[in-house]
Order: sequence, then C-alpha cells, then structure tokens
Amino acid sequence: MDTLLTAEHGKMLLERGFFVVDGIFGTPESNLLRNEIVELAQGGRMKENRVRFGSDKILTKPNIFEADLHDSALRARTKAFSTLFSDNWIVRRLRRILPGLGIQEGVEHVTIKLQWNRGSGTLCANEQRCAYNMFLS
Repeated sequence: MDTLLTAEHGKMLLERGFFVVDGIFGTPESNLLRNEIVELAQGGRMKENRVRFGSDKILTKPNIFEADLHDSALRARTKAFSTLFSDNWIVRRLRRILPGLGIQEGVEHVTIKLQWNRGSGTLCANEQRCAYNMFLS
C-alpha cells in the first residue's frame, strides 16, 4: 500500500490541496472499511452533515451523514478505521514524499472523517455511497 502513494500524489496535494488514490486498500480491506461505515450509519451513530454560511446560517445536507474518528466511542466500534487512524502509515509516507511540508504524525495532527450518503438525492437517487477523508495539519 505504501508504494501506491507517489510523488505525483504529493504534487497534487500541493497544487490542489487533496488527492485521490483509487484501490489503495484492495477489495477485502475496502469492504471491511465500508461495512464499518454502514454499521455506524444504520445504527444511527453518524450525525447529519451541516454547513455553516457566515456566522448564523447553518444548513443540513439531506441524506448525508458523517462521523469524526476523534470520537473515542466511534473508534471503539470501528476496528479497521481505528487502526488506520492510529497507525499513521499514510502520514509517514507523505512525510517522505513532501519532507519540507512539515506534516506531523500523531492523532492530534490527523483526523479521519467518515461520510455516508443515504441516497435519495437528485444525482444518485438509488445509490448509497460511503467515503472517508483524512485531514492533516
């Protein structure tokens, strides 16, 4: 997995602020991660996704739910994500690719957000999707 993060991904991170790596975990681990998100969503343990506009307007995105792995109760229910959250292999690889960027290791510098799209939206009326995003400081 480590070798799937390349210098090109580092370049994309610098230019766009994000990158996507398709297939980084392989099918078995991807299925395990997806199943953990589904279990959280179906168990009502994910919060509605909200977006703030200005200082006083908060909108809820319909059918989109999220969870932050800084929540220790969520980590206790998600073994695979908890391992990914605490392992830091992605951060270590990015530090080698981008040594001058000052990316820091440790759970205080990284978060993983889980997201569940329940469907029923205009673009994916019959689909359910889940994703996770890693944020670094």
